[in-house]
Amino acid sequence: MSDPPFDPTVPFRSSAAVVAGISRRRLAGSAFVRLFHDTYVQAGVELTPAVRAAAALVRSGPTARCSHFTAARLAGLPVPERADEWVTVASERERTHVPGLECRVAVEEPMVFAGLPITPPGRIFVDLAPMLSLVELVIVGDALVRAHLSLDELTAYVAGARGAGAREARRAVGFVRERVDSPMETRVRMLIVLAGLPEPEVNIEVVDASGAVRRLDLVYSAIKLVIEYDGKGHKVNDAKWAADLGRREDLERLGFSFVTVVARDVFNHPDRTVARIATALSERGLRVRPRDEWRRHFVVTGR
Repeated sequence: MSDPPFDPTVPFRSSAAVVAGISRRRLAGSAFVRLFHDTYVQAGVELTPAVRAAAALVRSGPTARCSHFTAARLAGLPVPERADEWVTVASERERTHVPGLECRVAVEEPMVFAGLPITPPGRIFVDLAPMLSLVELVIVGDALVRAHLSLDELTAYVAGARGAGAREARRAVGFVRERVDSPMETRVRMLIVLAGLPEPEVNIEVVDASGAVRRLDLVYSAIKLVIEYDGKGHKVNDAKWAADLGRREDLERLGFSFVTVVARDVFNHPDRTVARIATALSERGLRVRPRDEWRRHFVVTGR
């Protein structure tokens, strides 16, 4: 894991530390922003994940390291929004009870990331396992192996994990894949797999008729079927939209066909999406029989 170092000079103040010459009245004014009980930062400082994480550590004991959602945000992992910050300390006597700050106890050697002590990436995955859905956890795992460690390393760490989150992590890591570009690619792939359909390959490169190398999201290479997530950005940017259309035409000349999926197809109409992909697979000669496990993880809203 690597990142530009965090600037440790950001000025935090504690209302208990009147020795700093700052009165409680001034701390309560507009010059400071309160992050936790008696932990403040100067107004105007951008409250980035690194600043919030550093504030959590200032409020915690000497063995504290960023963990759980705080560690995930600091490492740039896609996790659901949570208001609280999270730290882990080495002993119960160091455990702090402060509103907005979750503190857990565990003994494990931390690493340094962005200039701050943080739980190792495998530990982040296991810690989050009981707090996230299966799909959310696989999204985190895909991002971890893209940016911070190999799939083999994550699998080995999870295999040796014990205690809370270990069982959920072992199930989820079996779905984690390398080379995944976005959380939505993970969601689409998980919808396919949990529906009992064959798992597509991830981000395969294909050379088209002009000799250009094309990278495809989810591909059934043997039958030349592409499942492609189309984000809003493609339609906003006319040049990219035109380039994508030309790219698709080049690949269709090579015999590829496409099923295009947008956000609403996943979040509102996963039933229709499963049916569309199953039909496309059948039309290409694969006999498939979808199952309903996906309904435990995706919601049909009909909107």
